[in-house]
Amino acid sequence: MSMKSKHKNCLYQKFSKLLSEVSEKEKLEDESQMLMFRFLSEVERIAEVQHIWSKKELAVRMGISPSYLTQLYRGNKKLNFETIARFQQVLNVVFTIKAVDVCMGMPEVSHE
Repeated sequence: MSMKSKHKNCLYQKFSKLLSEVSEKEKLEDESQMLMFRFLSEVERIAEVQHIWSKKELAVRMGISPSYLTQLYRGNKKLNFETIARFQQVLNVVFTIKAVDVCMGMPEVSHE
């Protein structure tokens, strides 16, 4: 085995160990963060289609501070149901929830 292969193998083992040491709480926090980012990504797509070009404009329309919206997008604040309701109201959309068996894989994203 070459030195380069040994180094790669060693890095892989250390990386795997690092990932396996993540606590259940950290896993849940990461998952909730990813869920929020997926939601905000959809909001951003809808806002762009509706020609709401800035987050500041979106925040003003929602009646929240631009800094709060920025904190949501940065992941510094958690999204709550009231804010989701404000997004729906301002964007004139209804968000739906669909449960997907993780063993079956993620569904194709449709933008109907």
